[in-house]
Amino acid sequence: MDKRAPLKPQPGQAPQGVVHDPSPSGEQPRSSDFRATEPPPAPAAIELAPPDISPFRQGNRGVEHVHVLDSGRPGPNVLVQALTHGNELCGALALVHLFEQGVVPVRGTLTLVFANVDAYARFDPADPHPSRFADEDLNRVWAD
Repeated sequence: MDKRAPLKPQPGQAPQGVVHDPSPSGEQPRSSDFRATEPPPAPAAIELAPPDISPFRQGNRGVEHVHVLDSGRPGPNVLVQALTHGNELCGALALVHLFEQGVVPVRGTLTLVFANVDAYARFDPADPHPSRFADEDLNRVWAD
């Protein structure tokens, strides 16, 4: 017999359509104690046009899509990376904007990177999820 019971929708508790697996020790629930009982909603339409990043393919340090902008003065080293996942367009739009505006650091070094360009090359607004990664999801490769 399944001992899981649906929660009543109350402030601070899981929403309807989620089942809580209560802890036998009475501990506070963890996110892993919940499981969805309904399919996720349909994804929203993609309203942004993917930017053309081909003009930035030739990096300036021997690595494609990596641009290091050095002010020649001591200061912080800042890295701005876009496309950790190929279907995340906003970072790519931001980097293209930085390049188009000719942004350069006043002090230190600014490194601009388009990371997952293989996955991005497969981006399809009608079906964006498959272009999230090419071989392995970068959010799942971290060791504990």
